[in-house]
Amino acid sequence: MKLRFLWQQTQQIAGLIYATIRYNDKLPDKDTYVGSVEYSLPFSGKWVVANGGVDVETSHSWDIYPQRYA
Repeated sequence: MKLRFLWQQTQQIAGLIYATIRYNDKLPDKDTYVGSVEYSLPFSGKWVVANGGVDVETSHSWDIYPQRYA
C-alpha cells in the first residue's frame, strides 16, 4: 500500500472519531441538519439521482459521517 493512501485512510478514521466526539455520538439527522452553503445546480428541469439519499436505506455512504449529506 502506498503511503499516501495510508495517510488518507488515517485522516478518514481520525475524522470519524472527531465527529463522534464532537456530536457526542448524536450526529445530525435529515430533520436537524442545516447546511452552511447555498448551492445552485448547473441544470434545470427534472433529474433523477441514481446513487444517493438522506437515510440509511438510500445512501451509499451512510457509514462515512462527513458524506451523509454531501
